[in-house]
Order: sequence, then structure tokens, then C-alpha cells
Amino acid sequence: ILQPLTSPSAYGAITSTAIGLFVGYHGQRLVKTNVPAMRNAYMYCNAFILTVWACYGIVWGLCEGGNVLSPDVETILYGLLDLAGGPVFCCFFVLAGTRY
Repeated sequence: ILQPLTSPSAYGAITSTAIGLFVGYHGQRLVKTNVPAMRNAYMYCNAFILTVWACYGIVWGLCEGGNVLSPDVETILYGLLDLAGGPVFCCFFVLAGTRY
């Protein structure tokens, strides 16, 4: 049974989902370029960051929403997601941009 939305991270998960849908749906339509490789690079970066954002919601649901995972595992998973969503994504984005 899920807990009520009293935690601020629940609202963050809902907001991240809305932003992810906007980036995923409207971003694909806005990337209208004559260079198909650039569109592919955007799509790869988009897929990567949306996957990371989706994992935040899954981790939140398993840890705080369902009390399935321990706080130690929660901290480790959030740390890995922070690394993937921050520096790893930035390096991936810059490397994708240097190709064009």
C-alpha cells in the first residue's frame, strides 16, 4: 500500500514525469533538422535522460512509497542516479555534440 503524498519527493516525481513527457514528446517534434545524425544524437540523449528520470520514480516508489528497500540501498541508488543524470549525461551530451 502506498503512502499518501506527504513527502516533497512525491511532488518531485510527479513534476519530473511531466517534464519528461514534455521533453520526450514535444522535443521530438521540435528537432526538425536536415541532418538526420543530429536528430539521432538528440534522440539518444533524450532516451538516456528520460530513462534516468524514470528510474528516480521507480526508486522512490520502492523506497518511500512501498518501504521495500532499506535506507542504505536508497542512498546508493539515488547517488548512482545523480551521477548518471549529472556528469555522465553532460559528457554524453558534449560528445554527441562534438560529432556535428
